[in-house]
Amino acid sequence: MERRSEPRFETQKTVILTLLEENGATLPALAVEFSGSGMRLILSRSVPIGAAVKVEPDDSMILGEVCNCQPHSSGFLVGLKLNQVLSNLSELARLNRRLLGEDASPIEWIGARSRR
Repeated sequence: MERRSEPRFETQKTVILTLLEENGATLPALAVEFSGSGMRLILSRSVPIGAAVKVEPDDSMILGEVCNCQPHSSGFLVGLKLNQVLSNLSELARLNRRLLGEDASPIEWIGARSRR
């Protein structure tokens, strides 16, 4: 009987894992499973349980915490509890540039007035 509250999906996605508590050490990882609130990665080294991490797949950033870490045939299988997921970061960066006036298109700003 399945006791999980949400479905899990298998994947084979290369990501970058950053250990936020170890001076920002970065490690290549392979994401092998994910759900709405968790992720499993294969890493070449063990990581401490409870460590805060950042995972960067493609155009996203995921913040989470290491729940478990066990030896695996390819290194270490690491389970993460996901806390925050930001996706479409290139669009967010583009919007920030526009708001700061660094990448403004004149057509998009027609009729806009400053509140200064």
